[in-house]
Amino acid sequence: MLASWYNPGMTRKLRFSDQLRREVERSEMSRYRIGKRTGIASSILSRFVNQGVGVSMANIDKLFDCLDLEITVRKPAKRKGKPRIVLFHLPLA
Repeated sequence: MLASWYNPGMTRKLRFSDQLRREVERSEMSRYRIGKRTGIASSILSRFVNQGVGVSMANIDKLFDCLDLEITVRKPAKRKGKPRIVLFHLPLA
């Protein structure tokens, strides 16, 4: 499943942290379960998801591992500038 890099009906692109926050919310695991699997305190997860408070790079790594996420860089077709970063789910094996 592709996490939206932008909302097709809107022109505002989602920031990386917003994409990760959305994936935590969309997960079939509860935040409690994610916290237990990653070792991230539930208070930190709650502040990240509800209040938009940032998390450390170490915690981002843990969330990516727990949620089976990866970053894929796609070059936009016929567009000059920097390549676009898109957040994907890894296929479950």
